[in-house]
Amino acid sequence: MQIVGRNDWCYQAFALGRIHTDPYNVSTASIVGGVLTKYLALGAEAGFGRTVVDSSRDVVAAATQQTFVGGDIIVHPAFGSRVIYRPLASLWRANGAQARFGFPITDQLPNPFGIGAYSRLERGYLARTDEMGAWIDFTGAGEGRVSATLQLYRDAAFLGTSLARSLSSESPVALRPQFGTLDNLTSSMTLNLPTRTSLYIYDQSPLEGRYVRITGADSSIIRVSSIGSWMNDRASSMVLVNHGTASARSTIADLASQIQTSLDAMPTADLVRNALAGRDASGSLTWSGEVSVSLLPGERLLQFTRRAYLNIDAGCFVVFNCNADGYVDFNITVRPFVAGESRVHVDFVEGSAVSVTCSGEGCGERNSALDDMFAPLSVRMLVEQNFNATLDAKLEKVGSLRVVCRNVGVQRVNVLPDALEIVVADTVDDAACARPWDTEQQLDYTRPMARITNHGFTGGVFPMPAPAFDGTVTVIPFIDPGPIVVK
Repeated sequence: MQIVGRNDWCYQAFALGRIHTDPYNVSTASIVGGVLTKYLALGAEAGFGRTVVDSSRDVVAAATQQTFVGGDIIVHPAFGSRVIYRPLASLWRANGAQARFGFPITDQLPNPFGIGAYSRLERGYLARTDEMGAWIDFTGAGEGRVSATLQLYRDAAFLGTSLARSLSSESPVALRPQFGTLDNLTSSMTLNLPTRTSLYIYDQSPLEGRYVRITGADSSIIRVSSIGSWMNDRASSMVLVNHGTASARSTIADLASQIQTSLDAMPTADLVRNALAGRDASGSLTWSGEVSVSLLPGERLLQFTRRAYLNIDAGCFVVFNCNADGYVDFNITVRPFVAGESRVHVDFVEGSAVSVTCSGEGCGERNSALDDMFAPLSVRMLVEQNFNATLDAKLEKVGSLRVVCRNVGVQRVNVLPDALEIVVADTVDDAACARPWDTEQQLDYTRPMARITNHGFTGGVFPMPAPAFDGTVTVIPFIDPGPIVVK
């Protein structure tokens, strides 16, 4: 039995398990049984890191779970030994773990064509990509999980080379490779999409640029003989979205208003004071423009920009005036995710403050001060606090609805090109339960069927307006052929 040391911890292997200790020998943790078997298969300490907590046991499910540096290992009598890697494991635990989302029923799986990965849970999924980071969505069962199939055609009217594709709301990342040999060559398609879902098709990847939305219809084949003259031979990425049966929606205009209210409430004097700490200067910041908002579905992000006038008064040993006054553009990016049955949380992803104009001898020093505004305890903290307070207020009614409709609650967050959608119901019965109590009409229940809509563009202004169209597509109901008689 050899004690193996590391810089900040050590472990000892035994015949039936291992014992880890922290650097101060204050606590120890054992790894045994099925967790040990999985841990060794993952490379043990070298492959999955240490642990300083013993395993916990779910008495009802007879499952064992243990947290390591590399993630969580869960041994379930029905689902076997599963692993959830960081940072997905921390999201799973922060959102109630098995109590709400259930246990993992798969190990980590690759998203389509190797773009990121995801893990299926009993009542949801965890996913990550380089572009979108990590997130967790609740799907429950039945209508919460949806899939679709489609046939792409190179030419209009379903002619030419064709290619079959399948999509799932549990593996939602849909980038350029999904069009395969028909990338930028697709002209028409047939689809089998459930009601309350939409297929978004974009002319850029990942999920950017002009787009077309096609809504589903149960038990039907939707035939789109032309995806539009401007999208023809331009389709590059697509994603299947499950809107559920009721949702709280915030349009770009709604989000701009909410964010502007949050920014107006910020203590700008404290921001400037923190940024100028340690400098022989004082100043003030005044918002001078309205908020502009961009939604980035391909990265699951909300991006907003606002201009402010920054006035800095500084002393100077050589020159009489070292002031640095002028306009600054604040650019903030956040990512929303499910944070409970009645909550959505946004995380600060990145931010910058860019000088637009500056007059005075201290402009160079001002740039350094602007960078300091995004220290952990300044802008980013205030952005999260204010934005999340706004979301909490918006979802307060959802929390009250749960008193009478226990299945109504935050299911998932869809970042759409024209709105942030928080799905709160996945069945017809749950939506019907919520309607009478939704007296202020906070929720949206409209779910258009079998329509193709051109919404123009996202992520900037195109030189020429995209042609608009909005109409129905050909729908052919499925026909049950009945039993096949073999003679």
